[in-house]
Amino acid sequence: IDPIVLKSLKRRIKSEQKELAAIRLRINAIIKSSATIRRSDQLIRSIPGIGEISSHIMLAEIPDIALFGNARQLAAWAGVTPCHFVSGTSGRPTTPITKV
Repeated sequence: IDPIVLKSLKRRIKSEQKELAAIRLRINAIIKSSATIRRSDQLIRSIPGIGEISSHIMLAEIPDIALFGNARQLAAWAGVTPCHFVSGTSGRPTTPITKV
């Protein structure tokens, strides 16, 4: 790779890393400023396999989690519930994921 191009790419990466760090600081400040959001973050992170980034994405994307009566309703809203298609004697061999 051309040294000038490499140097340019390294500058861009460094700039993006600084911007990402600033965004993460802002996200953490928002979470710390609200007891409700902080509690939701703790609950989401208690799910095995869910870490900081996944939790923050979920907090940003999901409306008030208290609106959902149970985990199944939240999963249906998120579009990660399986949907079975059967008609008469035929059915699909795979179960697609669909938003309900």
